[in-house]
Amino acid sequence: MIVTTKNIPLSKILRQVIREEKVVEDKEYPVLGIHWYAKGLYIKYVKKGHEIKAKKLYVVRKGDFVYSRLFAWKGSFALVPVELDGCYVSDEFPCFEVDESKINPRYLMYFFTNEKLWEQSLELSEGSTGISRNRLKVDKFLSFEIPLPSLEIQNKVVEKLDLTVNLLKRLDDLKEEFNNDLFALKNQILHEAVQGKLVEQDPRDEPAAVLLKRIREEKERLIKENKIKKEKPLPPISPEEIPYELPKGWEWVRFGDITINRDSERVPLSREEREKRKGIYDYYGASGVIDKIDGYLFDKTLLLIGEDGANLINRSTPIAFLAEGKYWVNNHAHVIDAIDITILKYLCIYINSINLEPYITGTAQPKMNQAKLNSIVVALPPLKEQIRIISRVEKLLELCNKLEKRVNSSKSDLQILLQSLLRETFSYL
Repeated sequence: MIVTTKNIPLSKILRQVIREEKVVEDKEYPVLGIHWYAKGLYIKYVKKGHEIKAKKLYVVRKGDFVYSRLFAWKGSFALVPVELDGCYVSDEFPCFEVDESKINPRYLMYFFTNEKLWEQSLELSEGSTGISRNRLKVDKFLSFEIPLPSLEIQNKVVEKLDLTVNLLKRLDDLKEEFNNDLFALKNQILHEAVQGKLVEQDPRDEPAAVLLKRIREEKERLIKENKIKKEKPLPPISPEEIPYELPKGWEWVRFGDITINRDSERVPLSREEREKRKGIYDYYGASGVIDKIDGYLFDKTLLLIGEDGANLINRSTPIAFLAEGKYWVNNHAHVIDAIDITILKYLCIYINSINLEPYITGTAQPKMNQAKLNSIVVALPPLKEQIRIISRVEKLLELCNKLEKRVNSSKSDLQILLQSLLRETFSYL
C-alpha cells in the first residue's frame, strides 16, 4: 500500500493524563504491569493499601495508551482493554488519552509493535546505571514521529494487519497445542518404559532379584571397607504401595536399597563466594547448572535429584538428571551413586516418570529429604532390560526434541514474519 503522507510527533495525537489517587490503607488495588514485546497489560497483583509501599497510584481508563518508562526498549507498550478499566499503575507507567479523531488506536498500537520503535526507545532512554534502569521520559516519547495517513487508510491498514496477525496467532496456537501434546507424549514414553511396555522382555535376561543380591553384596563390601556408612534398614513394601503388576523378572524395591547416597559430600557456596571463585567447572543446584566455579567435588557420572523447590511439584524441568565430568553440587540436589551406571540412567528415567508428591513435605517450600527419597518404591527390571529401555527412551526422546526444536524455530519465524510485515507497512506510508 503506497500512500503519500507525513510524519507527525506523538504530542499531536496523545495527551498525557494523570489520574492520581492517594493510597488508602483498607482499599484493594488491582495494579497492572505491561508484558514485553507489545503483548499487552496484565494484573501484576491485587493488594490492600497497607501492603503497598507507594503513597500514590494512577487510574487507567479503557482506551488509554500506556508504556513502561523502564522497559520501553523491550516493547512494553499497550492499550487499556475494557476489562482493565479502572485498574491502577505506578508512576513508572505514563498514561495518555488518544485523539481518535486523528488516529485509530489499533493503528497506533501496531506502530509500537514494530521492533524498530523499541530500538529507538533504547537510544532515547536516559539513566546513570545499566540499560535495565534507563528510562524513556515522556518528552522523549512524545517526540516520536508516526506516519499519519487519513483515518480511512489507517482503518484499511489495521484491517489487513488484523487478518495477518489473527492468522499468525492461530498458527501460534496450533504450535502451542502441538508442544503440549509433545510434552504429554514424552511423559507417556517414560511411564510405559518403567512399566515394561516399551521394550520386549527376554526370558534369558538375568532376573532383577539376582541384580538386587549383587547390589547388596557390593554395598556390604563398601561398608566393611569404610567407604560408605551403614544405613538403617528400609521398611518392607506393602501391597498398598504397589501401583501395578510387574513383568516377569522385575522386582519392587526401595530406592535406598539399590543406590549409594553421597549427599554428605556436597558443599553449598553462597553467590558472593561463587563470584570470587569463577572458573570452568559446573556448579549444580536443584534443577541443573546454575554457575561455573574454579573447583570440583565430583569426577564421576552421578545422578542428581532436586531436593527442594517448586519444580518438585510443577515439573517444569526434569527432577532427575545425570551430571558428568568434573563438577560441584550444592545442598539443593541429592547426589546418587550405584554399582553400575546403567542403574543410574534407568533411575533417572524412573524418577522423572512418577508422581513424587507422596514423598514431598511442605507447601510453601516443597522438599524431598533423603529419608523420603530412599523410601520411593522403584520398579527394577533386569540389568540387560534396563539397557534396552534406556536406549529406546533416548531414541524416542531425541525424536521428540527434534520435533520440538523445529516447532519452536517456526514459531520464531512467525515473529520475524510479523516484524517484516510491520516494517514494510509503515515504511510505505
